[in-house]
Amino acid sequence: MPPRAWTTPASTTIYGTRPGYDTLFFLTLISLITTLHDRWRPVHEVHEVLSRGEPAPVLDVERG
Repeated sequence: MPPRAWTTPASTTIYGTRPGYDTLFFLTLISLITTLHDRWRPVHEVHEVLSRGEPAPVLDVERG
């Protein structure tokens, strides 16, 4: 069998990926989605309030 043109560290085992690589990938993906959701949910809620024509809510946000 000819060698692969593109060899990555994840494709070096018999089954094509290192043990735990898929788990690490999905845990990282879930962490990213959760972080982005927690960050942008308040922004989305303010946009919903403003789209209904209501005044903007007062947000208790510490800046520092």
